[in-house]
Amino acid sequence: WHFFLGQLREKLHVVLCLSPLNLSFRSRIRKFPGLVSYTSVDWYHPWVEESLHAVGQHCLAGMGLLEESAVLSFLTKAYHEILRANIRLKEVDQRYNYICPRDFLEVAGMFREKVEEEKKKLTKAYTRLQNGLTRLRSTSQ
Repeated sequence: WHFFLGQLREKLHVVLCLSPLNLSFRSRIRKFPGLVSYTSVDWYHPWVEESLHAVGQHCLAGMGLLEESAVLSFLTKAYHEILRANIRLKEVDQRYNYICPRDFLEVAGMFREKVEEEKKKLTKAYTRLQNGLTRLRSTSQ
């Protein structure tokens, strides 16, 4: 039995992925202090601009945007500007605002949803205009 426990302690590795943004993160750390004291923490660094651009291209693919590169450029620059603002916030107020690549993906997804919503509105307005013009032509004859 002691041999088994020794091998278990030596070879068992558990990977937990927790986001510091999640509200339950603090409560879990308080409930299980061993999560912090007996672990090694790997912090993932922010993505480089090229990576964000490539992922953004995938998120916005098939939308038929005329200026897709300008939209992607804006999204990536805005993300990096928020990172820089967070560094200034930490220096000035000693507070840290977390932002991660998931936030970039959420913004790209919200942009996609908003564009599709506006396209539907425009299509509906165009159809109404066409129907109105057709009726005007038919009544004028």
